[in-house]
Amino acid sequence: MNWRARPLTGFDVAVNLIANTTTKGGLTVQARLDTGRYPTGIEISKQHMAALKIETDEFRGEWNYTLPPQPDTPNPPTEPPLPKSRASAGEAFDTAVVTHPALTGLTREALDQLTTELRQLATEAGMTTPSRRPKITFEQQAWAAVLDQRGVSRSLIAHLLHVSEAHIRTTLQITGPLLERHGHTSPRLTHRLVDPSDLTGYLMSIASTPG
Repeated sequence: MNWRARPLTGFDVAVNLIANTTTKGGLTVQARLDTGRYPTGIEISKQHMAALKIETDEFRGEWNYTLPPQPDTPNPPTEPPLPKSRASAGEAFDTAVVTHPALTGLTREALDQLTTELRQLATEAGMTTPSRRPKITFEQQAWAAVLDQRGVSRSLIAHLLHVSEAHIRTTLQITGPLLERHGHTSPRLTHRLVDPSDLTGYLMSIASTPG
């Protein structure tokens, strides 16, 4: 042990001592300081674990395996859970999750078509483009109306679209009636989705269901 009796007075000392480790057989070591942040208390749900698609190698599959990426499923959390009353306490979701067919009740092609038709209705109704750049696009406003009709909480919709709940309420005063004029109706979800952990569990349960 080349650091015996050497006080570890700092990270640089520890890294240098590790890097200078060698053996009679000629072992060489490369060491560098990892400055990444690794919060404690992160919980990986049973749904995340069940949804893992492990592809084992022919040789020593218990040691050699691949975990391929899984589109349309939320990433594991990167922060410890916060109180459930705070919708901002969950994972970050991308567009693929926000427009997931299990969430919207529509295929992505059908959702795109609905958005196009809603835009046309908005144009015919004289809803002009605002002078300032909106916080969310018209597509996102349409998604918000669909999710609201599906029974997703407005606080969760706000979290998904990275705006305040008050902004979502204002948006839905316009896009909600627009969706009704269109005639589109979505059956309400049987799962209660209030915060990101609810959404993660719901989507992961679907991903882990065979077929």
